[in-house]
Amino acid sequence: MKAFISYSFEDTAFAARLAADLRTREGVDAFLARWEIRAGDQIARTIDSALSEAQAFLLILSPASVSSVWVQSELNAWFGLQMQEEALAKRERRGSTRRLVPLLFRDCPRPAFVTGTCHLAINDANYEEAFAELIQILLGQNASPPLRDPVRSQWPRNFVHRRSYEQRVSELLQLAEPDASNTFCALWGASGYGKSLLAASVFDGFAGRKRWYDCKSTLSFLEG
Repeated sequence: MKAFISYSFEDTAFAARLAADLRTREGVDAFLARWEIRAGDQIARTIDSALSEAQAFLLILSPASVSSVWVQSELNAWFGLQMQEEALAKRERRGSTRRLVPLLFRDCPRPAFVTGTCHLAINDANYEEAFAELIQILLGQNASPPLRDPVRSQWPRNFVHRRSYEQRVSELLQLAEPDASNTFCALWGASGYGKSLLAASVFDGFAGRKRWYDCKSTLSFLEG
């Protein structure tokens, strides 16, 4: 992923920290004008190229940046590219690959062009927590707890606690370890207690241990 960081000169130290962490800790190709533009380079062409290639526009908000003509120019250029991308995505019936992420570094009046976009507060005090959230945003993840496995949700509560279930599978595999080439496993119990699921998991466990399993091996299950 490529990200373009738009910032004011007064916020260079923070922008550089963020860009370095994105690159070295998360592998995000963050563009920082301070690093990329050298003497003799054509500034506008370099920035236009970086904006065209970026999937994320990280706007560092501060009193200095909201009054910066240069930051405003970068944002205007980004909006133009984003509108083109959204129109193309609509025709192709897919999601847009571009995203604007306002980062509130120092408290300031919210400029009109980002008032409708949710921002992320990030500063020296909450940096690590906010940085982790930023990575989730860039990867398209959310902070919702994971959904319960729809298959496991059907298992009876008195039998299939996740930890105890996995322990039972492991115990069955260990019991057969001395000689798994000819193993007969019998499972019995009342209906609806997960015997078939347990049998399938044990079979998968044997099949995954190639030193035990070959085309001549037979693993049988008797349910009663």
